[in-house]
Amino acid sequence: MEQLPSAALSDVETKTVAVLSYELGHRFYVDIESGEILNLTDQMQEAPLALTKRDLRSAPDVGLDTPWVNHARNDEELWRAVQTFDWWIDRLVYDADKILSLLDTGLSDKAVRVFKYLACGLSARNIWFGSIAELSEALCTPQRNVERALADLERHHLIERKHQGRYWPMKISLHPWYAWKGDLQARDQTLQQWVLRTAKNGGRSSLQAAGIKGVETPPVI
Repeated sequence: MEQLPSAALSDVETKTVAVLSYELGHRFYVDIESGEILNLTDQMQEAPLALTKRDLRSAPDVGLDTPWVNHARNDEELWRAVQTFDWWIDRLVYDADKILSLLDTGLSDKAVRVFKYLACGLSARNIWFGSIAELSEALCTPQRNVERALADLERHHLIERKHQGRYWPMKISLHPWYAWKGDLQARDQTLQQWVLRTAKNGGRSSLQAAGIKGVETPPVI
């Protein structure tokens, strides 16, 4: 955080702001107390991802009013945990060609189909909540085939599953290089942690299995 330069807006010298940037290379200032964008311009308003003013004073305190993001147990808890700081919470980023290329790694076509469905249905970040029965019904596929597909995806280190008991949905985390919903800056750390976990477990990522070297992730906003 920093003090907004007086040259930028003469009437807000005393405001404490966060300086953020977005994909077109522009910077904007956000009042920490109110959540107001202080230098909203016509060019920013016309951008594909138009920025809107938000009042952060009514936003929940993450970790107090909500669980921490990694501890969220359903869609609602996850959304409440990320919506305070994620300005692109509704933005889904995934590449269908990347997912189709998984067929070259030995992944079954059923597993690729399940993976694409999960990628398109993320709640936030790289998290999907649901059940085997839901996947079976949506994909018109027997539950035993869905279970095999999920096991195949786990072997290739493309998903991580967590069963949360009878009262909460199953939680599936997807490899963040293939799909992400929200601010891409938050993806970098998740991607690094995913790769480190795979390496510590002695596994080979799907990218290594495909013989892809020097993979560059898309630029972050």
